[in-house]
Order: sequence, then structure tokens, then C-alpha cells
Amino acid sequence: MKTLKQIILSCILMLSGHSCSLSDVDKPCTLAGKISKLNGVPLEEVSVELTLAGHVFTTITDAQGEYQFKGFPSGLGILSLKKDKFRPSLLTFVFAGDDAISFDYTMRSTVIEEEEAYLQVPKAKTTINSYDTIAFISVASNIYYSFTCDADWVSYTTNQYYENMTIALTIAPNETDKEREATLFITGTYGLTAQATLVQKAGPASQLTATGNTYIVRK
Repeated sequence: MKTLKQIILSCILMLSGHSCSLSDVDKPCTLAGKISKLNGVPLEEVSVELTLAGHVFTTITDAQGEYQFKGFPSGLGILSLKKDKFRPSLLTFVFAGDDAISFDYTMRSTVIEEEEAYLQVPKAKTTINSYDTIAFISVASNIYYSFTCDADWVSYTTNQYYENMTIALTIAPNETDKEREATLFITGTYGLTAQATLVQKAGPASQLTATGNTYIVRK
């Protein structure tokens, strides 16, 4: 006969989207995966701890950053990842009977080494309309950085950022008949640099043609 605990657990698993019978609850589960740094390098000797159903299972990652837990029961599990100089992580899983879950994870360092640092602008050139009053520049990074801009028609509330961010710029409408361009010079930790170009289309004046003393709107 199934215990009340097993019946409740079976209901939780079904509500979480798992399809299993009461008999499946007793089947052992497996959790395995790989832990890496932000740059994709495997992390060795990460303390990996799985707490589930009153039990604590522990292991460490190998030279390939891999870990594995086998033969543990169904239920709600908490996975803990810890390593010196890296941010600890807690993750929640619901395991159903006979589950074999593959889970890879990237840990963030609390101290970014120079060889791990990066600063990139995925879209180097952004074009906006003459009447746009805001523009966005995306930056991919894992360090602190700041930027300057060479155009007086671009303004911003802050130029100090950290990690992956979308920079919001306030733009003055272009009321001239010429396209204009601004360059953002981005400088980060370890002397890393990047650039982004912002192009604003010509304003309404570009749509006018002079005929004597009369201006006709071009269509």
C-alpha cells in the first residue's frame, strides 16, 4: 500500500507537468551535467550538493566540469553549486520516477581574470529615424565599462555600466536635410575597448525642394 507521502508526491509531480503513476514514484532518478565558466571553460572541483526528501547527496565536478547523481528518489530537489571565487547558486528541480535529467550550468566568477574578460557590441551600427527621441545600444560584457559620445545631439543619464546591458540614449530630432552619425567609444576593465555607431536619418528638410521662393514637398 502506498503511503500518504507517496500519494501527495505523485500529485505534486502531476501538477508540475510530469505524467507518472504511483508505481513510478519509487523508481530511481538521475541528474547529470557540466559546469562551466562564462567563457565556456569547464570548472573543476565545484561542490555540487543535491538535497531531496531529507537526504543530502554530494559530489564534485571532474576535470571536464562534469557531475552526476544516480539512484535517488522522486521529489522536490534543491541543487547547490559552490566554488571559491564564484557566485554560489541554488536551483530547484522536481524529479518524477525514472527521470534522467541533463543539466548544464554556467557559474559567474566574483573575480574576473583578464583572460576571461570580454567587451563586445553585437550590433556595431544602429540606424534610427529623424524623429526618434531614444535609441538603444546593446553591450555584451562581464566587466565594468564606461563610454563617451562624440555628438552633442546624444545625451544620457549615466555612462557607467556592468556586464550585459542595453544602453538607453536620449536623441534630439534631426531637423537638418543631412544624415548624421555619432560614435560611442566604450572602455572597460583591463583596457578593453569597443565602438558603436549610431546613424540618424535626415530630417523633414530633406523632403523639400526649392522652386523659386516656394518649397514643394517631394513624394
